[in-house]
Amino acid sequence: MASSDLMDELQCPICLDLFTDPVTLDCDHTLCRSCIEGYLVNQGKICPQCRAPITGRDFKTSRVLKNLADKARQQKLTKKKPEAGQVEGTCTLHDEKLKLFCETDQRLVCVICRDAREHQGHTFKPLGEALQSRQEELNVALQFLLCDNKAVQEMENNQKKEITKTKDRSDWLLADITTQFAELHEFLRRREEEVKRDLKAAELRALEPMERNLQRIQRELGQD
Repeated sequence: MASSDLMDELQCPICLDLFTDPVTLDCDHTLCRSCIEGYLVNQGKICPQCRAPITGRDFKTSRVLKNLADKARQQKLTKKKPEAGQVEGTCTLHDEKLKLFCETDQRLVCVICRDAREHQGHTFKPLGEALQSRQEELNVALQFLLCDNKAVQEMENNQKKEITKTKDRSDWLLADITTQFAELHEFLRRREEEVKRDLKAAELRALEPMERNLQRIQRELGQD
């Protein structure tokens, strides 16, 4: 991925500058916190990129994108290197231009410093080459962090989908259980009525001969 593409990924669509305090909306678009808060006051509660509604204002800072933007600023500062013929800086010891970078000590030196005893056995690079190496290292770091951020966002989206699926499944199960218990209650109610009717019928069948026998006994007693 080119460096310019990386910069575009880290640019706020409102202020068109590198993110300062980036926050990610529910629609997955990212903006500076100050930009989106000002936008909400003046334009309404919709995303300026996709027009999706924005609910709430409890925005969380995207730490990964913030780190990316900070590194991108460092890269932009690094790119502002002196042009050919421009004074790069002067050695305080030898009053010579600082044209070399000591990789061992990680600092700029002049040609006289390079030959000094304290730098014997050290590795040196021309200033321009050292700057180019640093830029390449930053590009690699930016690409890695950007890919890592996309992977984290994808994991977050997948987790949200799983949460939604779990909630939907739970709601379906609750509705199904409610229906099944309602059917069970209706079955038990009907069964209760049937048992009561059967019991009443059995009672009548048992009482009928008893009452006839009682009437017969009473008639016999009356004749006496």
